[in-house]
Amino acid sequence: GDLNDFLSPASECVLPLKAIDTFKKSEGSRKDPKNRSEVVASVSLSDCLSCSGCVTSAEEVMMKRQGVDHLTKAVEVGSTCVVSFSPQSLSSLAACFNTTASKFARSVSSFLKLRVGVKFVFDTSLSAQVAQHEAKKEFMERWGARGPFPILCTECPGVVIFSEKKQYDLFARLLSTVRSPQAISGERTYLFSSLNPFDMSTGKLIKQIWHCTIMPCFDKKLESAREEFSVVETEGGALTSSPETDAVITTSEFYSYLLQEGFQFQGGKESNVGRKFKLPSMSEPQLSDHSAGFSNGYLEVVARHAAQQILGINLPPSLVYNYPATGSLDIKELTVSDGSGRELNFAAVYGYRHLQTLIQKVRMRQCKYHYVELMSCPEGCTNGGGQLK
Repeated sequence: GDLNDFLSPASECVLPLKAIDTFKKSEGSRKDPKNRSEVVASVSLSDCLSCSGCVTSAEEVMMKRQGVDHLTKAVEVGSTCVVSFSPQSLSSLAACFNTTASKFARSVSSFLKLRVGVKFVFDTSLSAQVAQHEAKKEFMERWGARGPFPILCTECPGVVIFSEKKQYDLFARLLSTVRSPQAISGERTYLFSSLNPFDMSTGKLIKQIWHCTIMPCFDKKLESAREEFSVVETEGGALTSSPETDAVITTSEFYSYLLQEGFQFQGGKESNVGRKFKLPSMSEPQLSDHSAGFSNGYLEVVARHAAQQILGINLPPSLVYNYPATGSLDIKELTVSDGSGRELNFAAVYGYRHLQTLIQKVRMRQCKYHYVELMSCPEGCTNGGGQLK
């Protein structure tokens, strides 16, 4: 199938599950059709592989446990609802309302708090900064250990699941261990609610936390369902597990929800939202400034840090990339050299087709890169399957 057709997802899975035939042995025939029975194969979210449309188009599968309606239900049962926006989703929504991301964030924050009943609203920029810091640290540790290279960095669930199902032996050595901003936001939300059980603005005890993210990609629903992104607690003497992120809503789903609830953009003046991100009390949202690029900017951040620490070179504000694939912006390369023969090679590779090519080069030991930022969507997260088109 077309490795990039998730941009126009099919209505049916391109790799449909086939019934498994079972036969009972009988005299005179090894396979007696009369004794034939069918066992229907089943697949769970954790088994899915982002391919040509199954995961990104079969919303009915993922909506069984995630969706906009769960936000309303969480408010109704009295949970302390926390909503975290990705910068890509905010930008897409702001463009739809013909305003800036900062102004839209203020308006939608007020709407969610005053009209819907959400308690806290954040964006994931601070979590992205944490991820960037960990990415820089990981690169220097790998450099000190002399490999293995390249480091394959991704926050894309599609790439991670692909690596586990198809290329485990390769990715197990090379894949970055840094958590995604969504995972960091979920972990941080539960951590600080446990350390600060009282709402600083009211002095009341914070009730059960329910964390939701607004993301540009349907595959982020798969990420939140993974066991490693869950909180294990003791309840009634028994261990219980709950996800750090209870629901993931795509940009397009959230936009439809806003229209359904009668949201009207008020020019960012609906309320006076604080400008600082008060993390311990989780009181107000903040759009943190950082170089995010299309997919949170791991390539640029790591390249600048490595160039300064290893080669003693401070890269200019505007980097000049090489685009080896004619007519495509989905592969970009950056080479930093100190003029004495030492050089560092970085790349960003977007889209499954280019990912397959990269894997072949790595297996054939023809990959020159030290660090590669990987995303399944062409042009990265900004062009995610859940964005407004």
